[in-house]
Amino acid sequence: MNHPDEGTLQALLDGEVAGADRADVEGHLAGCATCREAYDEAAARARALREALSCLDVPAPVAPARRRVAARRRFGGRAALPWAAVFVLVAATALSATVPGSPLRRWWSAAAERATAAPASVQASAAAAPAPEPASGVSVRPVDGRLRVSLVDAAPGLRLGVRFGEASRASVTASGEAAGASFRTGPGSIEVRGAGPGRVEVAISRAVKDFSLSVNGRVYLVGDGAGLRVSGPASAPAGPEIEFEVPR
Repeated sequence: MNHPDEGTLQALLDGEVAGADRADVEGHLAGCATCREAYDEAAARARALREALSCLDVPAPVAPARRRVAARRRFGGRAALPWAAVFVLVAATALSATVPGSPLRRWWSAAAERATAAPASVQASAAAAPAPEPASGVSVRPVDGRLRVSLVDAAPGLRLGVRFGEASRASVTASGEAAGASFRTGPGSIEVRGAGPGRVEVAISRAVKDFSLSVNGRVYLVGDGAGLRVSGPASAPAGPEIEFEVPR
């Protein structure tokens, strides 16, 4: 006969192989050292399971579990055996956890505490890490290469960064105390109203040729295709990024 699979060996251990089939399997085991070793390993696992179940304060109702394991083995073949063992052990452990005084109940509780408790170093890092700042924003597509961005009722101390890149859409993002601002968009325009003293980032495509940025009615930055004119309180008036701060 062919080498019996693990499901057949487990069925033999459970007394589910009888008659001529049992004789064939036992005869094969007598002459095949590899299959005999697999059978002995399965028997050792079964003994370990019985010993674990004997630690319960009350007998666990494992018969339904065994029937379900047998069904899984019949349909699952060789791959079903490891999962069957795990199923019985977990079912028995879960049942024992409900029995007062059970040693497995105490072990289960301790294991759960260890699994859910973060290491002290992780807890310390989480406590030390600052909470992420809130942020909000919008984006629009420029119209015929034109874009208008205006900040209304911007708070003194608000920091404003303008960045030029390759994105096809222009965006404005407010973070920190500025995140509570309201936004209004239109064709090629963005209005930011009521930004607090946090930070506002403006991202503009280099393809935009007609651009203006105004804060509280004052023009800070203008682009007309020939270049940029900076008229606001800029701290870095050159390069791909320009920084402003609303006067206090």
